Amino acid sequence: GLGMTEDLTERVENEKKIRFLAHYDELTELPNRTLLKKLLNKAVLYAQRHRTTMALLFIDLDYFKRINDSLGYDSGDQLLQDVADRLLKAIRKSDCVARLAEEEMTHVLSRLGGDEFILLLQNISNILDAGKVSRRILKDVAKPFVIGGREVFITASIGISSFPSDGKDADELLKNADVAMYQAKEKGRNCYQFYSKAMNATALELLTLEQKLHKAMEQQEFVLYYQPKLDALDQRIIGLEALVRWQNAEIGFISPTQFIPLAEESGLIIPIGEWILHAVCLQNKAWQDAGFKNMKVAVNLSARQFDQPDLIQTITRALDNARLDPKCLELEITESTIMKNPEDASTILGKLKSMGVEISIDDFGTGHSSLGYLRRLPVSYLKIDRSFVMNITTNPNDASIVTAIIALAHTLNLKVVAEGVETQEQLLFLREHGCDEMQGFLFSRPLPAEDISKLLSKKYL
Repeated sequence: GLGMTEDLTERVENEKKIRFLAHYDELTELPNRTLLKKLLNKAVLYAQRHRTTMALLFIDLDYFKRINDSLGYDSGDQLLQDVADRLLKAIRKSDCVARLAEEEMTHVLSRLGGDEFILLLQNISNILDAGKVSRRILKDVAKPFVIGGREVFITASIGISSFPSDGKDADELLKNADVAMYQAKEKGRNCYQFYSKAMNATALELLTLEQKLHKAMEQQEFVLYYQPKLDALDQRIIGLEALVRWQNAEIGFISPTQFIPLAEESGLIIPIGEWILHAVCLQNKAWQDAGFKNMKVAVNLSARQFDQPDLIQTITRALDNARLDPKCLELEITESTIMKNPEDASTILGKLKSMGVEISIDDFGTGHSSLGYLRRLPVSYLKIDRSFVMNITTNPNDASIVTAIIALAHTLNLKVVAEGVETQEQLLFLREHGCDEMQGFLFSRPLPAEDISKLLSKKYL
């Protein structure tokens, strides 16, 4: 009887193994070509149905044959396993990984055979995100591997195709990613190429911009502009919002919507943000000394800054350095930044509040905060996003959203600031519904500090 059970167990194990080998690569345990095709077809259907974008990264190791020739096949196999591990880690770190609750379409890494890997990025918001992931992969793969006690260096070439623009089915997407990968090899290897020429141009433009951004700090190319905030009732200037501008010698004026996401992604937002805090506090101190007492200036804190462990010290340093009263500094933090980790956010905001710094929630209404949290957060202001303000006098939906936000804020003892006020009608609507403060082109566009000083001497009481 015992022999039978053993035979059976062995058979079950063998069948499992055969099934596994039919769909997975034995060496790396990643999905193989067969399974990849199935997953790809499924992903294409998903992307068609949900009208989402997906990308295919064809990753090929450069000069891999040399490793096999010089170190032997065992070392080659070891290297492939290590590369697979690094690729998996790189995907996990990737910030453009969207987790979809519905079908949990996540990113899939598979081994096509030899030294070729395919990474399927699903439901990405922007095809350029595939470039970001490629950059991270190239950086990670280029770090030395230790194989059999010696350091081995290798690089990769990556080709990117995307759905729907570069192919309508699995085969076409694979073929075009392959073509793009050969273009990367021709470009000199250790780089990535999009199948689409236009995408390559855009990616290159972004890269050039990022290189310039690295130098912008030392070349002092950032300037601060300030936009007045007015009391809704008597239109007195009661505060300012500081906004950073980038003036580059070659390109000229670069809009924050272009460079802030780049600065966030590359981590440059940390030094830039610190510079802004120091510059704003010093400028505000100068205004206080010139007689504009208790002028509150708001500074936007980015998500990356908010996550820094030394945020409180950085803010304290800026205030001490300028000898500025903390109650003259206001920090604007977006709703989505706070909601990423509400518990931690609440603690940090509490510390800032106890220092005397005012907090306002920016872009309110565009994120997803629960009222439960809102009630517990130590904030003073809600800022209504300009996208709602724009149409309050023409779109009944936006009007009711704005009215609801104002009512909600007042119930929670918060003040409301509306941004992007451009017409007299908007002003009247907001005032009528009890909005506390406003900013926008109707009163003033953002101006350099010296123009603000003139404006304050005229308007500030």
